Amino acid sequence: MTTQEQLLDHEYDGIREYDNPTPGWWHLIFFASVLFCFPYVVWYHISPLSYSIHEAYEADVAEFFRQQFAKFGDLEPDTETIAGLAANPDYMSAVAGTFLGKCANCHGASGEGLVGPNLTDDAYINVQSLPDIYAIIRDGVVVKGMPAWGRQMQETEMVLLSAYVASLRGRDVGAGRPPEGEVIEAFPTAAPLVFEDPAEGS
Repeated sequence: MTTQEQLLDHEYDGIREYDNPTPGWWHLIFFASVLFCFPYVVWYHISPLSYSIHEAYEADVAEFFRQQFAKFGDLEPDTETIAGLAANPDYMSAVAGTFLGKCANCHGASGEGLVGPNLTDDAYINVQSLPDIYAIIRDGVVVKGMPAWGRQMQETEMVLLSAYVASLRGRDVGAGRPPEGEVIEAFPTAAPLVFEDPAEGS
C-alpha cells in the first residue's frame, strides 16, 4: 500500500490522518491487563490472606520502631522510668514521630489539643500520676473516642510514648484547646535515663 493509499478521507484544518492500525504489542498489553484484573480483585478484595498497602506500611513502621526501641529492652510503666525517659531530650525526639503518627490527629502536632484534650496545660481528665498516662494509652477511653493502643503497640513503645506525653506538659504552644478536667500537682522529676545501644556495645 502506498503512502497516499494510507491516508484517510477526512481532513481537519488541512491535516489528513494516516490509517495506521494499533500495534500488536498494544493489544497484548490490553488483554493482559484485562486478565490480570481478575486475580487482582480476588486477592485484594476477596481473599482473607490478602493485605492492603496500608497494612503493609503499618507492618513496616512497626518493624522500624521495634528495631529503634530494641535498646530500651523491657521498660516498666512506673513513675521513675517514665520521668527519667521524659527528661532525656534525645529519646523524646525519637518518640516524636510515634506521637505524630498516632496521636496528633486528635491532640495536635504539639499536643495543643484538637478533638482530644490539650496535653500541654496542667489540667487532666483521667490522669493523676505518670502511670495513668500509660494506662490510658494502653486501654483507651472508649466514651471519649480515645483508642486503645495496647494491641497495636509494644509495651516499651507505649512507655516511651507515655514519657513523651508527660514531657509536653508546660510546653508553650500558643493558643491551644482550653483546659479540661482538674489541675493536678506537677509530675515527679528524675535524672535522665540513658540506655546503651546493643549494636554499639558489640
